[in-house]
Amino acid sequence: MGMLILGDKYKPREELLSQIALTAFIMGASLHLDENKTNILPKDSKLELTIMKHYNNEEQFFILILEREDSVLSTYNLLNFKIGKLYRYGVTDQANYPRLIYNFALTYLRLNPNQIISTYGDQFYTHGDMERLAKEGGYFENWCYSKLPWQEPR
Repeated sequence: MGMLILGDKYKPREELLSQIALTAFIMGASLHLDENKTNILPKDSKLELTIMKHYNNEEQFFILILEREDSVLSTYNLLNFKIGKLYRYGVTDQANYPRLIYNFALTYLRLNPNQIISTYGDQFYTHGDMERLAKEGGYFENWCYSKLPWQEPR
C-alpha cells in the first residue's frame, strides 16, 4: 500500500517534519530521521522518516519521504487528483501495515484537519472521514483499500 499526505497549500518541510514528529509522539511510535544528502545544503536533501510501532508483538513500520521544496512545487504542477490539484507533502510506496497507517492518519489529521491522507492515490480520507470511522468502530483490516460507506464518489 502506498500512502500520500496531501494539502491545498504549500507547507515548508520543517513544518511537516514537526507535525509528523508530534504525530509519532502522540501515537507512542518511534521516529527515525535519515537525511539522504545529495548536496551539502539541507534544503537540497531528501528526508526519510521511519515510523515504527509494536502491535501484538509485531513491529510495524513505514518509511515516509519528505521531498525537497523544488520537488514539492514541481509535483504540484503534475498532479491532478480526481479531487483536484494538491501538493504532495509526503509519500511512501511501502506501507503494508494498515493498523499503523490508520493510527497515523487519524492522529496526523487531528493535528492537521485541512490536509488529506490518500492510499494508492485512489482513496482519500479527510479529518472528518477519520473521525467518523473512529466513532463508528475504528480500525478494521481493509479500511484503507476502499471508499468508506459514507464517502461520496470523488
